[in-house]
Amino acid sequence: MKNLFLVTGLILLFNAKLFCQQDGVIDDPGDLAFVGYSGIDASDDGFSFVLFDDVPINAQVFFTDEEYNSSNSNFGTGEGDVTWTNNTGAVINKGTVVNITDPSDNDLGISADIGTAAETDSGFGIGPTEVLYAFIGTRNSPTVISMIRVGNNTGGIPANLTVGTTAILILNPDLDDTFLYMGPENCNGTLEECQMEIYDLANWIDNDGSGFPNSGFGPFTGSTFGAPLPVEFTSFTAQTDRAGVLLKWQTAKEENNDYFQIEHSIDGRNFSTLGKVEGNGTTNNFSNYTFLDEKPAAGINYYRLKQVDYDGAFEYSDIASAQFGDGSATVVVYPNPFSDQLTLSLPTGSDINDRASNPVLKITNLHGQVVRQEVIVSTPNYSLNLGDLVAGTYILQVYQDGLVRTTQRLVKF
Repeated sequence: MKNLFLVTGLILLFNAKLFCQQDGVIDDPGDLAFVGYSGIDASDDGFSFVLFDDVPINAQVFFTDEEYNSSNSNFGTGEGDVTWTNNTGAVINKGTVVNITDPSDNDLGISADIGTAAETDSGFGIGPTEVLYAFIGTRNSPTVISMIRVGNNTGGIPANLTVGTTAILILNPDLDDTFLYMGPENCNGTLEECQMEIYDLANWIDNDGSGFPNSGFGPFTGSTFGAPLPVEFTSFTAQTDRAGVLLKWQTAKEENNDYFQIEHSIDGRNFSTLGKVEGNGTTNNFSNYTFLDEKPAAGINYYRLKQVDYDGAFEYSDIASAQFGDGSATVVVYPNPFSDQLTLSLPTGSDINDRASNPVLKITNLHGQVVRQEVIVSTPNYSLNLGDLVAGTYILQVYQDGLVRTTQRLVKF
């Protein structure tokens, strides 16, 4: 699985209006959100969704790959349905993630890891390019509550859905890939803040067709979902000293906390495991922990904690960062957000300035389109006039000797 920033394929546009009511029943747009999609082949196809509201006993949600008829506000009859039913005998709580595997019923048989799934109208099938709707009611009179579309078609969006808040479009995809949400799975903020995490471009990965579903999904936790976090962090810091980078964190309470896995990244997105620190099980007392990274990379190092329960469930901490060494390849970009002028600072004596080849900067928009690319010919400070760019979010990368030396998100207002 590779952790990619999907600037080339995944387009998520944002709108401030969110619809989910959290009224104890799945009946409104936004009451669930897709967090996984795979249409690769018979052994890997499937989809995942997270519930933003509770699901009563015996309640059902329908899924179809039939195109939505915007003129008649209904679905046609050319393709099939999958019905998901809460037959667990209990209310399924908001925050639960449900994985549906082999919904095309090719060779493994349709299954759901929570509740049951069945093809209730033959002809259902998802592939590398497809649309998938979640709805309640009937095909002739549906209430569509979410959708995900993979491919180059941007149509078929019901009037009650909005791309970026209740609908996902994955355009120009790599057709051999599975798309998965891998962002934060805990939220103590507003419902809108939690939903926006799922529709944040940076929180999705393309996992190169290595399988479905993602075993690490959910459940989503936090006060928004009515579920307390198993570990309550009060602080997490990274500090440089002579021996390396020292990580310190404190918890206010812990419940069934087995251990912390320390993870490291040089770009803030692709993380690898550094080590492990045992947790304190269950305690209501403050607990303090430390971990020393003895071999940090030159430049900015990013760290996060993967807190793992005894049952294998886990959550991630916030990310802490620290700059290590005078030979850093760090590029400082300011101001950010910016209006017209942007400055890149490459400190004299840094590794990126010591090399024979000049670094190259590239700026792309969230569609993956390159809007500026040029050689950096003056250091330590290099100025850019970006007044011609429209307001929005961009990705800046600096390359040298075939390597990405830095990646930063820019916001133009």
